[in-house]
Amino acid sequence: MPHRRFTVHLPPTTAGDALPGLRRSPHAARGAGGAVGTDGDRSATCTGTPVRTPAQARRVVSDVLCAEGAVSPAGRRNALLVASELVTNAVRHAGGVVGFAVGVETAPVGAAAGGTDGRPGGGTCVRIDVEDAVGSRPRTDPTALRDPYRLSGRGWALVQLLAATGDVLPLPGGGKRVSVTVPL
Repeated sequence: MPHRRFTVHLPPTTAGDALPGLRRSPHAARGAGGAVGTDGDRSATCTGTPVRTPAQARRVVSDVLCAEGAVSPAGRRNALLVASELVTNAVRHAGGVVGFAVGVETAPVGAAAGGTDGRPGGGTCVRIDVEDAVGSRPRTDPTALRDPYRLSGRGWALVQLLAATGDVLPLPGGGKRVSVTVPL
């Protein structure tokens, strides 16, 4: 996978803030709170299995990708890594996961899995949503991936590197939903 930086193409709105280094998802207008819908999804969004650990998140994502069928090995690895990092961040920095959803969808040309950043448009991607009870935005150190001696703190930088789009949406009762799409 080529190493490309993403830029925010749409300004933040009241529906949520685009993540630093990622483009706003076309699904950001879904609003905050409640169950994550399946609008545009090719396979059902999986919300029935409680996810509290990175291992559980990887299992759910793996099950959804297996149901989808042909997924590239690189796309599968990237989706599993992103899910694991998002859940790890919720556990380490936000008191744990309060909501988790994953679904496979086809991105419109020029959105989600493609656009002006050199990625092909209109591809299949996996959407991963992780909710926690803390409303603070994720933070990253721009040097996180370049420091070979760093023991931790690379997770958010990896998510930004591998995800095509992302949003941080505030939840009505407090907390946030981090929603990203990963090209398959």
